[in-house]
Amino acid sequence: MGNYKIKAMSVKARHIERFQVQVTAGKAFSFIADESSEMDGDSLGPNPFMLLLGSLATCKVVTLFGVAHEHNIPLEGADVTVTHWQNELCRGPNDPKQRGVQITAADCDITLRGKLSEAQQEVLRQGVNCPVAKTLVEGIRVSDKITFELA
Repeated sequence: MGNYKIKAMSVKARHIERFQVQVTAGKAFSFIADESSEMDGDSLGPNPFMLLLGSLATCKVVTLFGVAHEHNIPLEGADVTVTHWQNELCRGPNDPKQRGVQITAADCDITLRGKLSEAQQEVLRQGVNCPVAKTLVEGIRVSDKITFELA
């Protein structure tokens, strides 16, 4: 398996109906992902890009609080809004152009709250690069193993 060191976790996605997918993460977390009604879905949950952007925003918040804890910085709150840009528009999973859509940029708007000195603000600026952001920037190997269960 190459230079890979630690198998950290698995997430399972199982089709329910239309574009609804049951996502199970670990033993305790389960939710529905779906496409929006504008994309022919039922809007029952976040779509795949929303999940990815949510992961990035969540990782930045968690990382900032970790840095604050490590440096005894009185960070009281953090909000991260991620806006993505993509190479083209499509009308959802039924649109053949959907297979070619990719995120080309992600802009993170970060608001931090607390009585923070200039030095503490700089520590937080330097510590904002989280593992999910590094993964997106550096890229990862994605491999597909497909098994067919024929009726």
